[in-house]
Amino acid sequence: MPKLTKIFADGTCKDGLIGWGIQVEDGESKSDKIEDIELAKLYNIGAEIQAVIQAVAYAVKNNLKNIEVNTDLANIPKWVDGSYKANNPYTKGLVAFIAKVRAEHKMNITFHIIDGEHNPAHDIARSAIGIGTTEEFDLDSLGEFIPDLS
Repeated sequence: MPKLTKIFADGTCKDGLIGWGIQVEDGESKSDKIEDIELAKLYNIGAEIQAVIQAVAYAVKNNLKNIEVNTDLANIPKWVDGSYKANNPYTKGLVAFIAKVRAEHKMNITFHIIDGEHNPAHDIARSAIGIGTTEEFDLDSLGEFIPDLS
C-alpha cells in the first residue's frame, strides 16, 4: 500500500462566508473562502464538509493514493460509511464525492476525529475569512468582570 499521508481539514463560518483550511503533514497548507448562502445556513457543519472535500481534492491533484483526513466533525465518517443518513444536498454531495474519488482514483481514504483545538488547520481556516487566530485570551484584561474563583 502507498505511503499514508495525513491531511488536517477544518472549516469555519461567519456572516455568510465559509472559510476552509487544510494542513498536509509535510507542512504545505491551503485555504480559501467561498460565499454560499445555502451552505452557510449549515454554519460550521457546511464549512467542515467543504474543508474535507478540499482535502480530498488536494490528494487527487497531488496523486496521493492513501490518505487520512483528520477532522473535528465526528459526523463526516458516519455520513460517508452510511451509519448516519446523508439527508441534505451537502451531506449527499460529500458522500457521492468520496465514493467517486475512491472508485475513479483507486484512493484509500480513512478518517480520524481530532480535537478541534488541536487541529493545525483551525487557524488556517479562520484566517481565510479574516478571523484572528485562537491565541490564548488574557482573562486578567477583563478586570472585575471575571469573578475571583479562589
